[in-house]
Amino acid sequence: MRYFRPRMRSARFLLVGAAIAVVALLSVGGYGYAALNSPTTPNVYTGCLKSGAISNVAIGSAPASTCVKPAVQISWSQTGPQGASVTSAALPVGNANCPTGGSSFTVSGSTTYACNGTNGTNGTNGTNGADGANGTNGKDGTSVTSQSLSSGDPNCANGGSSFTSANGTTYACNGADGTNGTNGSVAAQSCESGSYVTGFDGSGNVICTCPHGAAVYTADMTAWIDDLDFQYWPSESIGPVKDPHNSNCSVTLTTPDNGAGTGNNLQDGILITGPTPNRPWRVTASTGYPAGTTFTVNVDNPDCKTTGSSSTVVDNVPRCSNGSNVGASGLSTDHVSVSAN
Repeated sequence: MRYFRPRMRSARFLLVGAAIAVVALLSVGGYGYAALNSPTTPNVYTGCLKSGAISNVAIGSAPASTCVKPAVQISWSQTGPQGASVTSAALPVGNANCPTGGSSFTVSGSTTYACNGTNGTNGTNGTNGADGANGTNGKDGTSVTSQSLSSGDPNCANGGSSFTSANGTTYACNGADGTNGTNGSVAAQSCESGSYVTGFDGSGNVICTCPHGAAVYTADMTAWIDDLDFQYWPSESIGPVKDPHNSNCSVTLTTPDNGAGTGNNLQDGILITGPTPNRPWRVTASTGYPAGTTFTVNVDNPDCKTTGSSSTVVDNVPRCSNGSNVGASGLSTDHVSVSAN
């Protein structure tokens, strides 16, 4: 360990300005080097300060010799002040300070950032390499011959084919006939007169068209008595009247009226004496039939219950010769049947 000699001329240290500081630092630096290599750290140094120069420097709390006024005794440590702690944190992609992620470093309330760089652009595709050399030709395959085999062949009892090559013969044989299934049963089904089968539903039942030409729809009306004791045919809608054999088919009828619509009775009740604007029995709606289908209404002679009354049908309007209910045996009725054309 190096020491300054106890007796030195102070003139050697009388430097001014920056030169004095440099000499002092170099002197201390010499001791610092020794201290860094000392097994006991940190060291405390003591010396005498006079006119900007330090003398009598020694390790410990006392100078190499007593400081003589106006020199002042001073002490210092080879270890500097405690540095501030730095904390770091990883930052995810999308962070406000590092959009591509990175790290933050915080010391004494101040934060700095080290951010990841953005991805570089893709490089251009490389050029295609040269074509490789053609491979050598493969060996020729062996020929295969086939032959049909009839039933009773020892290799294929039900017949089939044989395939022969240099490696031998293989066979593809027909399978044996399966057993016959049992006969199924279908209940006898048919469509009504005037219709035909168009298919079968999920239960195996036939699907039929709505009938044409057959009078399968029927309707009846009964007269009523007004307050003057005369019988009138009702003006009303009847239906839908369904086909008794096919519920998908129906018609709706309207009874005769005076031309002003349903609810407006015939002018003379069941007694129709002249050419009045009366509308007859008619079909006003249907289901199951194509649009535009026409219908024929067959009107029976009415069953007139009025006294001495005779019956007739004029333009599909039923008529009774006597409309008075006085002495009548009951209410007059009428019956119609309808067929699609």
